[in-house]
Amino acid sequence: MEQLKVKSFKFPTIYQDQKGERMFTRNKLTTLVAVSTLLLALNSALSGSASAAGTSIVDGNAQLLTPLLDSTNTAAIDKDGNDQQRMADGWVKNGWYGSGLVYQVTYAPSGGLLNMTYHVTDKSGAPVVNKPVILRVGKGYSASTSMIRVDGRNTDQRGGKGALSNKIDQLNITHNTDYFGNVTFSLQNIDEPTVGVPQPKSYTDAPDISVDGLNDYHTQTLLAINNENFMDIAGQYSDHSVMTSIYYFKHDSLPSTQVATRPTLKLVAPVLNSTNSFTTAAGVKGAYVNVGSSVVIAYKVLDDAGVALPNANVEIKNGATTLTAVSDSMGYAVFTIQDTHTKGEAKPASLTAAPASAGAVALSVTPKVVGASSTTADALELHFFGTPIAAKATSTTITCAKGKTFVKVKGINPKCPKGYTKK
Repeated sequence: MEQLKVKSFKFPTIYQDQKGERMFTRNKLTTLVAVSTLLLALNSALSGSASAAGTSIVDGNAQLLTPLLDSTNTAAIDKDGNDQQRMADGWVKNGWYGSGLVYQVTYAPSGGLLNMTYHVTDKSGAPVVNKPVILRVGKGYSASTSMIRVDGRNTDQRGGKGALSNKIDQLNITHNTDYFGNVTFSLQNIDEPTVGVPQPKSYTDAPDISVDGLNDYHTQTLLAINNENFMDIAGQYSDHSVMTSIYYFKHDSLPSTQVATRPTLKLVAPVLNSTNSFTTAAGVKGAYVNVGSSVVIAYKVLDDAGVALPNANVEIKNGATTLTAVSDSMGYAVFTIQDTHTKGEAKPASLTAAPASAGAVALSVTPKVVGASSTTADALELHFFGTPIAAKATSTTITCAKGKTFVKVKGINPKCPKGYTKK
């Protein structure tokens, strides 16, 4: 086995005093470890070796897995009394977006981290495997104003109020979907904790934006499944996706930390059911994965009272190696695993068949929370089969900016012209 490589990263330390509604940020140091037989990366882009046919997905569907947003943690009405989803339905009716567009508004603390994980399927409902999709951060026409960092890249200062036109996305981040059609992005807010809208009493409250708008710190995201012409109406219209507006609230003090001596971890991704998984004799849920594929593994971390637990150090052990992720502002800890085996088990008779007793090429995932006396967790067993699928080159489109001039470049690994920067 190759020598282990260890890198250090700073992650936010986040506290809360109610169910996912009051969270605060400090900095803490953690580590990320990579090994030769299974390369595991926390919140990073991957270039997996499995690939589905075709270049771009038309009539694709997206579902937001993390954070799970519903009527209990989203603001259905804006500050002017407008119904958020009804507005989105109007945008669809106008022909600007594809049918089924979901629009949700939620909150996070200024300086907080959010892991946004999506499940992507084609028009037949099959997972979109190892295809590039684009997260549009600070989406054009959203007047996004918060500073967001993704994969080491920052949005423009104060969004539409800055140098660039509000018509243009502030960031376009490309990641590949995994073997189950899942993809994750880590959004780190880098605004000061003392700026933002007032902390809401409930996440269902409309954002309390001042008359002058100076406390309006938010970003809007949209997952582009059709990665060609994704900023054009034609490209948007072919997607059936999820748009999310995140309002960041200011905070000046820290409440008492949560009790997490016996936390619980619930598996959120991959989504396993009676058609794509099996259960071992020990009662562990398992699934088959083609050798050479990537897999997003996401957990919701809960404290002793069943409340979402931010800033928990979650560990996964692979032999002598320990992988660590930190739960985000809403309690989600996400790992992305890249398998590097060159040969796996024999192809199973079906996805629900019990694994063979011999020749296993498997990864057992039993996460725990560091410092807890005990952890109740949904264990996961992944069995890798077959041989790697040869990757096929795909064409993508990028937007490049030079002052107020914008151009689009399409191709395999497209590059911006000299003097232009990628948006």
